[in-house]
Amino acid sequence: GSVYRRQDDIRNALKYHQEALDKALKIKNPTTSIKKSISISQNSMGNIYISLKQYKLALQEFSKSIVFQKELDNKLGLAINYQNIGNAQEELGNLEDAIKNYHKSLENNNLINSKIGKIICSYSIANVLVKQKKYKQAFKTVDTVLQSAINQKDKYYLSNTYNTLGLTQIYLNKLLE
Repeated sequence: GSVYRRQDDIRNALKYHQEALDKALKIKNPTTSIKKSISISQNSMGNIYISLKQYKLALQEFSKSIVFQKELDNKLGLAINYQNIGNAQEELGNLEDAIKNYHKSLENNNLINSKIGKIICSYSIANVLVKQKKYKQAFKTVDTVLQSAINQKDKYYLSNTYNTLGLTQIYLNKLLE
């Protein structure tokens, strides 16, 4: 399913993730590994729904996935799912819920000291703050992780950080005019 998703073959990606999920759900007394696989399938399906702009379906899948992540006390899984839930809620215009879930993701990323996770959460929070017209707070939020993004040397996350930083600066400059 993941291979097909990366190739943008959405139909086959959904088919294989659903097939894996169906098989795993039939197992009586699932092991920790099986529970993790179930959660990963649900998360992957949620990501597919995000790409299809079917945010309510995505939320359903992420919410199912998070149940297992909580049971497994998997901080990384929780961080990923809360981030994805925040993304879907942001796309639906539920900014308060989005920012709450981005903060939950950030808490879990802090617990596991995931530098990339902290960067993602910070620019996601800042983007919501921009939508809420809280430009100074958005600038401060994204500016605090800029050096960390530079240090990670990951161009994808660095470009997202710079994009958010630039966006906040544009709005701040408009306030000064």
